Amino acid sequence: MEILDIVRKITGDTENDDMFSVFIDIVIQRVLNFCNIRELPDELRYTVALMVKDIYEEELTKKQLLSGEAVNSVSEDGRSVSFSSKLITDVRASADERIEKTRDLKRFKSLYRV
Repeated sequence: MEILDIVRKITGDTENDDMFSVFIDIVIQRVLNFCNIRELPDELRYTVALMVKDIYEEELTKKQLLSGEAVNSVSEDGRSVSFSSKLITDVRASADERIEKTRDLKRFKSLYRV
């Protein structure tokens, strides 16, 4: 399965292929540089796809924050302010996933040392 197909499946988005292609190219280049390799091993396709998904979700979150969609409620006179806790949970989960992906990349980095 191609990386673009994997990204489509895990994001559920089939309409942003151009954006996904750019993100895929960026992530592949970062992975190649990090691991000091010239070609992407098949074993890292899913790692790249998950990293692309993270970038995509970060872009969606930025758009939500800029458009005001992420704010749940604000009151004036009663001074009640409530915000989405989902965003904080997503950020923490994303950080944990990044650490795990970095571990995967470090394994390949040491595997391909010359």
